[in-house]
Amino acid sequence: MVTLNGEPYLQAFHLPHNNPQGTERYYSFDFANAHFTALDTNQDASPGSPMGEWLQADLAAPADWKFVFFHHAPFSSGPHGSEPPILALRAQLEPVLAAGGVDIVFAGHDHDYERTFPIQNGAPVNRDQEPDYLNPAGVIYIVTGGGGRQLYPFTTTNAFTAFFASVHHLVRVEIADRSLALTAVRSDGVEVDSMTLTKS
Repeated sequence: MVTLNGEPYLQAFHLPHNNPQGTERYYSFDFANAHFTALDTNQDASPGSPMGEWLQADLAAPADWKFVFFHHAPFSSGPHGSEPPILALRAQLEPVLAAGGVDIVFAGHDHDYERTFPIQNGAPVNRDQEPDYLNPAGVIYIVTGGGGRQLYPFTTTNAFTAFFASVHHLVRVEIADRSLALTAVRSDGVEVDSMTLTKS
């Protein structure tokens, strides 16, 4: 399938372009007490790159909740999770996202559902709180690639994985002030995973 580097998507949607390059390929917006940051992980995200510099500045803004979303999952137990480009992306982004106080990262690429434990410095933390977290010390990564294409299997056992399912699904997030509930719902309506985050 030819995607022309996402041009059909950019033509179909009018997206924010609040970055120095004036592009719709990465942007941010606020809704209620949450800040959302979109990245294009087909671009260079390293420190010193235009998107990398913008990301650090963007995450410095205060918000009760910070969510980041992009295509390639930095932490995944699916078939793409151990590929060199993914490991390089993890090394680039994980320290920046943690330093920026991000709560949850949403990504796809692997066609499955996966939720990590909170991750700090590349390692899982707060495993004893699973699945109801109070002031977790790291970022939680969600792989939500089960939108309809052929599903991918569990490929590699990783210490960071809290839950994995090779299912078609959606992810529902509900926020009430400083409490958050996340639920993964299978295509037949059955809930397959849930967690809560609370900030004191």
